[in-house]
Amino acid sequence: MRTLNIFAAIKRLGPKLVMIGEMVHDLKFFMLMLTVFILGFGVSSYSLIHGTKEFSWHLPREIINLAYWQMFGELNSLDTFENNYRANGYAVFILLVVYMAIVSILLVNLLIAML
Repeated sequence: MRTLNIFAAIKRLGPKLVMIGEMVHDLKFFMLMLTVFILGFGVSSYSLIHGTKEFSWHLPREIINLAYWQMFGELNSLDTFENNYRANGYAVFILLVVYMAIVSILLVNLLIAML
């Protein structure tokens, strides 16, 4: 980032670098909000689907991976609780619906409003 300060004096490039810097500053809050939603949904849905598991260092990656790809509409994990008619299956489905609504509608609108 400090190297970009050298280019701030150039008439055509300077204002664009200032805008990029301000957008990065605004995106910090958005990324914090997105991380909270991804971790909250990922941990709760993973624990409802898979129950308790012994900790391994691959577990955080699995949890984040599940929630991250569902944010973009990759719903292949629906197969794991599609025929699950216990309370866990219903809870995960309701969590997924709320998560998809929050991430795809509210957080994207928040991002657009910030920019």
